[in-house]
Amino acid sequence: MKAPVCPACGCQSVVAEIESSQFRCPDCDHHFLEGTPDGWRSLLLSMLPLPVVETQHGLVGGNPGEVVVRVGDETVEVAAYRAELRGGEPVVTAKKWKVFDLSAGPSEVMAAIQKARARRLRTYRWCVGCRKVLPPERMRDSVTCHHCADQ
Repeated sequence: MKAPVCPACGCQSVVAEIESSQFRCPDCDHHFLEGTPDGWRSLLLSMLPLPVVETQHGLVGGNPGEVVVRVGDETVEVAAYRAELRGGEPVVTAKKWKVFDLSAGPSEVMAAIQKARARRLRTYRWCVGCRKVLPPERMRDSVTCHHCADQ
């Protein structure tokens, strides 16, 4: 697990305060994750695989996308990234969202992110043409990607 990054000073020496489910930066004494959407968003940016892109569907971690997280006024939702190509562009169609209250512990949410990533990566397939491991939305069938099928 990556160390949380302080949203105020950027250091990686953030320490957990277990009893309050908050994190504190010992360098600048910034506290975050006080059960607020902004606090969660800061913490999630340090938990998700890079790059992290903000989309209309939430924060998408990884390229290609591996996990998507939505932060609402009262909940944090985690799902394995899933997309369908529509007009040549991927559209997020994630299912099986794991929902947490904003008061949830960061370790619970991190475990859900790790499980969602593992579920997503299990869907990747190897193309016999270009010999690359690709996500399902880039495959024409179970053994050939769209690019190789169009050649």
